[in-house]
Amino acid sequence: MMRSHYWIALAVITTSLTFGFTLLSRSALPHLWHMNVKADSLQYRMVSLYDEIATISTEIQLLSDSTSKGRTFLKRVAREELGMIAPGEILVTIDSQRNEQAAELPHEKNVHP
Repeated sequence: MMRSHYWIALAVITTSLTFGFTLLSRSALPHLWHMNVKADSLQYRMVSLYDEIATISTEIQLLSDSTSKGRTFLKRVAREELGMIAPGEILVTIDSQRNEQAAELPHEKNVHP
């Protein structure tokens, strides 16, 4: 009877040491930490992609909508994303870099003799 307790205790100790060594080894904990960080990053990315899917789905519904709300959205997309203008409009573009350079140059005053 005493001998069977000895073997059970020895098996428990050996298993505990093996498990502890595996868990606490140099490569196991950093790898586990890295995998948790990566999982958190992927979870954040997944939530971000679901938000993007919801936004795009809403835009698709608005673009296919024939009501005034849908037409207004379509006009905005055409203007802002495609650079289109309506008939009779004039497109004016401003080169901000050129304006900044002109502002840096000293201006001469018109002096009449």
